[in-house]
Amino acid sequence: MTEAPSTPGYHVMRNIPNAVYVTDEEQKLYRSGVGMLLYLVEHSRPDLSNGTWELSKVMDKATEVHMKELCRVIKHALDTQNIGLKLKPEDNDNKLWELKACSDADFAGDKETRISVTGYVVYFMNIPVCWRSHGQKSGTLSTTEAEYVACSEVVKKVLFILQLLRHLQVKIQADLCTC
Repeated sequence: MTEAPSTPGYHVMRNIPNAVYVTDEEQKLYRSGVGMLLYLVEHSRPDLSNGTWELSKVMDKATEVHMKELCRVIKHALDTQNIGLKLKPEDNDNKLWELKACSDADFAGDKETRISVTGYVVYFMNIPVCWRSHGQKSGTLSTTEAEYVACSEVVKKVLFILQLLRHLQVKIQADLCTC
């Protein structure tokens, strides 16, 4: 069993009193490391998305604490590079292709701006085909409202995929759940 990609409960704060900021050369390395993680998140590693999102908040003013957290996430990516999801659809006897989606929201999850955080994943034949973790574009006033915003984000993505599959004349069974 491996550790979590980032420190549990870790939230990046931009303006920390008495913080020790990294040098300009280290700041370039920090930006490069976050860029590498963003590439991994986009193409193959949804497990790194929340930690990478937190780290990307300080692309211009990283501290030694931020650099240490970046190293932790990169170490996790390297330690788990041979662990992955097997992208092989299950045998399907009923001739219907399955599309599932899950969403979740963390109300006021960003401790500095109090923006809620949305996360979702879309599965096609039990294979994750689309995932995202990001701050919501509008402010929400409750956990319920944040969950509705998260659900609407994943529904937009599911509708696009459904239209594409219908255009390809694929018969689909779709399920939507909130985590």
